[in-house]
Amino acid sequence: MNKIFLKDIIDTEQLFHISFDKFLIYACWTYISANNKQDHYIFKKLLYDLVQTYLKFKKYSKLIEVGEKLYELYLKSQSENKDNVINLLQNLAYAYSEVGNNKKALELQKKGYELCVENYDGESPKAIAALNNLAIINSDLGDLQTAAILLEKVCDTALRSLGEKHKNTLTYLRSLATVYFELEDYSKSLQVAQKAYELHCK
Repeated sequence: MNKIFLKDIIDTEQLFHISFDKFLIYACWTYISANNKQDHYIFKKLLYDLVQTYLKFKKYSKLIEVGEKLYELYLKSQSENKDNVINLLQNLAYAYSEVGNNKKALELQKKGYELCVENYDGESPKAIAALNNLAIINSDLGDLQTAAILLEKVCDTALRSLGEKHKNTLTYLRSLATVYFELEDYSKSLQVAQKAYELHCK
């Protein structure tokens, strides 16, 4: 398995011409293998960069393979950078959604959101965005009622925390209007859409 991950890194460099240094990778790998320390921060940094590369080039199956390995390593560490863990969970959730496994995406997105709330203010931009992503996945699963409830919370929090003119606030309002429309609650859909338009025109 370890050799597969090393090969992924090298192949990625050759295929996409990104800025990985082949000699540095071999040196890191030699150190990690010799000391039997897969949890070494250099190895985890390489895997994290590889996940970001696969995300950029929409290689979602590869992202999931490497990302799941990295998440296992993160779980073993008590001092891991929480931002890295949250970003990884959201990237994994997005990748699973893109390959059609929305149930797994929902599970990981929930963990990412809970970690956001645990480590940041629940009204922080990161937490709001994570909750919005959770609403999107519920919508993709056909659970429009839950999506609407979550988006209502997203919009209320964004209006209070980000402000009425913030571009993300307007995006969240439009998303809520769309979900109301799909639920055939046309009155609420029109009301929210009008509010988004009025705020946009201010």
